[in-house]
Amino acid sequence: MIIIPSALVVFFLGQLTLAIIYISFGIAISLITLYPNLRVSLRKYLFLFLIYSVAAILIFFMGDHGAGLTYLFGATVFSLLILRTRIGVLTIFINIGICIIHAFFIYNEMVEYPLRDSFQVASWFAISAN
Repeated sequence: MIIIPSALVVFFLGQLTLAIIYISFGIAISLITLYPNLRVSLRKYLFLFLIYSVAAILIFFMGDHGAGLTYLFGATVFSLLILRTRIGVLTIFINIGICIIHAFFIYNEMVEYPLRDSFQVASWFAISAN
């Protein structure tokens, strides 16, 4: 239910794709939490996959103005708390990979932001490194 206001806002802002992604995320989270035949360990990994998917999508659509970087940080904290330490450390490298891929998108002008002229690869690395 908490996803609905976000989906409505981005829909009215003309971001239909992002609205569909929000709704799909809400449905997927509901299925993971409510489906009784999933093992707890599988639920953890599916949830982590969903968080990473949403983080990458939010970064692609909103850059550093959205919550994507917060989702990346949350995925790492979540994995360090409930999974083996080795998996938690792996998520740090996944975060770095996602940020490098997005830097590639910025460099090759594959993403479009309102502040495109002031948004450079160096500023993306400075922001995402935090």
